[in-house]
Amino acid sequence: MSRNRTLIAIVAGVVALNLVLELIGSLSGGAPGGPRSSTYATGEDGAAAYGQLLRESGVEVETLRRPPAEVRLDPRETLVLLDALGVTTADVRAIGEFVSNGGRLVVGGSGSRWLAELDAEAPIWSTRGVETARPVVPVAETLDVSTVAAGAFGSWDDPGASLPVLMNGERTLLAIRALGKGTIVLLADASPLHNGYLDRADNAALSLRLVGTSSRVRFAESYHGYGEATGLRAVPGRWWVALGLALAAISAFMVMRGRRFGPPEPDTRQLAPARVEYVSSLAATLAKRRDRRSAAAALVARMERRHAIVGGLVEHAAASDRVTTDAELVTLGGTFAEFERSTRRR
Repeated sequence: MSRNRTLIAIVAGVVALNLVLELIGSLSGGAPGGPRSSTYATGEDGAAAYGQLLRESGVEVETLRRPPAEVRLDPRETLVLLDALGVTTADVRAIGEFVSNGGRLVVGGSGSRWLAELDAEAPIWSTRGVETARPVVPVAETLDVSTVAAGAFGSWDDPGASLPVLMNGERTLLAIRALGKGTIVLLADASPLHNGYLDRADNAALSLRLVGTSSRVRFAESYHGYGEATGLRAVPGRWWVALGLALAAISAFMVMRGRRFGPPEPDTRQLAPARVEYVSSLAATLAKRRDRRSAAAALVARMERRHAIVGGLVEHAAASDRVTTDAELVTLGGTFAEFERSTRRR
């Protein structure tokens, strides 16, 4: 039993240690990671640094955790969709209305195939990327930008009706398209805005120019899995992990401190009842019989079977024929008990 408890205690200790480490990681932000191109992501391919750069430049940054179709888009703002997958037809209509009314849309990455639904003359995306690109026309988006470094994740194969702005040979990295009263900034590869590339070449300057003169930028994060949750769904995943570890530790502790099913296991080996108590009990039981002589004879016979016949035992055995009352029978049992005690002391 002690060995099992030791094992359970070790398991509980390991679980508790993992719980503490998980809580420390949650409070300290944990290891870098998160969805690609998300402003919540701190990994190499995240965009947390981009959002922080905009804030430090005096731009108000907001993350949208609901699809564009479910929120009110202000055409005085800039809407950013980076590697956005799962853009619905309702979202496209809401975005189209936003741009047509004067809004600025920044689209980046491979998740831009839905642009054909927004604009029939949108550029065609290709997996062939470029590692560097340079401005080919002087526009506000490339002011103070001479070279842009990218991860070669994609380019515009055909810019269509858009104006190529950053190119490498025949490959277009950045294009601009006017739609209604608004503007669409088309970045084929979102990597220049990622944490791992933002400090390369003139990427930081480009990232600030892309949002234009808007004082407020909204990043669509619902496409990265950050939906608006309520109730239990709003509890962070790390908290659920910590709660699970805590319950596991508590369960292990309860098993360790509790008893197994069935009767408790004694700490020492159970021995036979002491012979003195046994004789006294037997004498009391035999005293209840009406035939006192037979009871006395049975008592003597029992003692003769358990002990060698020595000394006074023979003398008292002969006296069994003289037992006629309950008191005499109990006295005989007491005599045997005293004899048992003296025998044990020898």
